[in-house]
Amino acid sequence: MNTLFEKTKAVSIFCLILLILVSILSGMFWIYYTMQSEKWAALIGGIISGLVAVIVTLCLSYYEFKKIERFKRLGIKDVLPERTDKKYYEQIIRNAKTLIQVMGTSCTRFLDDFGDQSRPEHALVDTLNSKSSLKVQILVPNESNMDITSKARFESDSIKRVINELTEKYSDRFIIKRFNFPPTHSLVRADNHLIVGPVFPKVDSRHTPAIHLKTSSEYAKKYIQYFDDVWTASDG
Repeated sequence: MNTLFEKTKAVSIFCLILLILVSILSGMFWIYYTMQSEKWAALIGGIISGLVAVIVTLCLSYYEFKKIERFKRLGIKDVLPERTDKKYYEQIIRNAKTLIQVMGTSCTRFLDDFGDQSRPEHALVDTLNSKSSLKVQILVPNESNMDITSKARFESDSIKRVINELTEKYSDRFIIKRFNFPPTHSLVRADNHLIVGPVFPKVDSRHTPAIHLKTSSEYAKKYIQYFDDVWTASDG
C-alpha cells in the first residue's frame, strides 16, 4: 500500500511540475508573439529555449525513473555483465547469517575462492566460524552430467581437500549434493541476496552475465523454489 501511495505521489508531483512548466512556456510563447520590442523578444526567446530544455530533461528523467521502478518491482539490485568480481560475492557471503546456497557446473571457483582454509582470505570459513546457525548447501551435477573441464576441477586434489576439510569441520552445516541432469543455472544465495545466471556449454561461468536479486521478489522465489526442489530430489 505504501509503495502504491509513493508511486502515485511521485506521478502526481511530476504531472504538476510538468503542467506548471508547460503553462509558463505557453505564456512565454504568447508574450513572444505579441511583444513589439525586439530587445525583450530576444530575452523571452532565450527563456523559451531554456524552458523547452528543462521540459525535455524532466521527461527523460521521468522515463529513467519508470525504468528503475520496474527493476525495483522485479527485485533487481544489479545486473552483472560478468561474474569475475570476487569482492562482490565476498561481501554478501560475509553478511550471511542463516543460509548460503550454491548451484553450478562444479562450484569449484566458489569453494576455491571462499572455502580454502590454506588461503589468506576465506570468507566462507570465517562466516561459518562466526555464525553458528549458518548452513551451506551446495548442488553440483553428478559425474555423468559434468563436462570434462568441470569434472577435472571438481576431482582435483585441492578441491577434494577443501571439501573434506569443510565437511569434517562443519558436519551437517556444510552439505554437498549431486543432481542427475545437466546444469542450466549458476546460482549463489546468501540469506536475502540471490545472484543467478545462465550456464552456457563450453563457456566459463565467470564470463557469463548474472542478475543480483532480492529473495523477497517473485522473480527470485522461482529460482529459490527450483533450488529447493532439486535439493530435495538429489543425492547426498
